[in-house]
Amino acid sequence: MNCIPRQTLFLSLILTCFFATALAQTSDQSPTATPTPTATAHGTSTNTSDIDDIRRQLREQREEIERLRVTVTEQSRVINEMRGQSGG
Repeated sequence: MNCIPRQTLFLSLILTCFFATALAQTSDQSPTATPTPTATAHGTSTNTSDIDDIRRQLREQREEIERLRVTVTEQSRVINEMRGQSGG
C-alpha cells in the first residue's frame, strides 16, 4: 500500500490553506466601480476628482498586487525549503 509522505501531505495542507485564504480575501473585497466621464459643453472629459479617484484606485491595486507578489514569493521559498528537506 502506497502512503503519502508526511512532508508532501503537510505541503499540500499549507498550499490549500494559502489559496483558501487568498480566495477569501479577494472575494471580501468589493469590486471598484468604473467612473464614467462627465460631459461638458466642449465634448466629453473627465473632471479632476474622477481622475484623482482613478489614480487612488490604481495605487490601491498596485499595492494589493505587491502584497500578493510578496506572499507568492514567500510561499515559493517555503515550498523550495520543504522540497530540499524531503530530497535530502
